[in-house]
Amino acid sequence: MTLRPIDLSTCDPVPRPDPGPAPRLEWLDVSQLVIDEDYQRPLGAKNWRTIRRIAATFDWSRFTPVMAAPLPEGVFAIIDGQHRAHAAALAGQVRIPAMVVEVDPARQAAAFAAINTDRTAVSRYHLLRAAISAGEPVALKSVAAVESAGCRLMPYLKGTAHRQPCEIFSTSLVLDHVRFGRAAVVTRALMAIKLSSIGKDVESYRDNVLSPWMSAVAARPDVDMESLVDFCGRLDLVALCNRIDRIRDEPGRQFDSNRKLALENVTRALRRAFPPGVANPPRSTDTTTHGEPVARPATMPAVAAPVPETERPELPIDTIWTPEHDALLISQGGSHAQRAKLAAKWGLPMSRVTARWHKVRVST
Repeated sequence: MTLRPIDLSTCDPVPRPDPGPAPRLEWLDVSQLVIDEDYQRPLGAKNWRTIRRIAATFDWSRFTPVMAAPLPEGVFAIIDGQHRAHAAALAGQVRIPAMVVEVDPARQAAAFAAINTDRTAVSRYHLLRAAISAGEPVALKSVAAVESAGCRLMPYLKGTAHRQPCEIFSTSLVLDHVRFGRAAVVTRALMAIKLSSIGKDVESYRDNVLSPWMSAVAARPDVDMESLVDFCGRLDLVALCNRIDRIRDEPGRQFDSNRKLALENVTRALRRAFPPGVANPPRSTDTTTHGEPVARPATMPAVAAPVPETERPELPIDTIWTPEHDALLISQGGSHAQRAKLAAKWGLPMSRVTARWHKVRVST
């Protein structure tokens, strides 16, 4: 345990404002608490899900006092903590601790705004460290799954220039897989990268690669480790996850996320390399060395490389455009979303529509 005192020696002094009346701590009956709807948020479906989650695991050690102000009617208006107050009541508590402040309704609203604006964000790395220190099973299993692949689940953030291979910063991704019982998927996916020819490339461990790759590996438990290793290196998994323009140019795909397109690209390549239901191909007798690329199997099915953009058969760009096309392009005012809708309507790749837009824009 590392303990740190309150140390202001490196902090410049600030003016001392008037803090107002000192608050007092009290236990208040839940029946005495009210919500001032002039400034408080209404409770929607998402809010009630949060309240039920807090109530289901109610623990005083996780409960901070609500902030409330007395009103002439003999009740107390909650300034901060209405979710906690509702959750405590739902969990069967009839009294809760409160910090009572003597402020009028205008200052209550100002306090509500300030509290919800000036919160210090807690990063996912802080939460991971706290979960590990608390011995939470999902956090411990996540660390173990990553370490089993010879990697490290990072408990803090590093600048891009200072990252090293095998450092995993996608903490939420790993935790989500482990939470749903896919710790083995995390280990398989990371180990395949680490043992391949791209294992020493920092880019191989970025979230835009790991997210689609882990999902693809989860869907293909029939593909053995040696095949996954060969796949990562021979097809260059990083390039495969970034090479999504051709899929986005397909009609109706303009609004799909990069992650969704990358997953489809990887899934298609895996399916071509290892058709479902077909046994893994026999391997050559070459040995492998930990940390080095695995030898390509003697009978590994060939995977067709994507056709370069310059080789795509297309009509000359000026032969398919009419004045009506150009007028619609001009009317959408350069909006990417509107160009995407036109591309889908005309059944054309987004790149073609964008190229025409720039040509027409310059000529008008």
